[in-house]
Amino acid sequence: MSISGANGRVWIQPSTAGYDVSLSGESLEKQLYTFMKELFGHECNGYKQTNNNEGTKRQPFWRTSDFKKVRAAVCHYAKTSK
Repeated sequence: MSISGANGRVWIQPSTAGYDVSLSGESLEKQLYTFMKELFGHECNGYKQTNNNEGTKRQPFWRTSDFKKVRAAVCHYAKTSK
């Protein structure tokens, strides 16, 4: 499932350990990365889009089984703007 708005998109995907919550869009990554790191208590678990030829990593994600954190991420995203 994805939530889109004024600035990028937040993706929520089921995983074996609960949910993956990822940020899609370079501007959104810059805007919310610090918040997400504080919310989940650690750096991202990885990246959904990697390009080894270009050396780029996009769409950082955090894995959680706590749906309250998923909800908090989406609610915070809803307040973003360009």
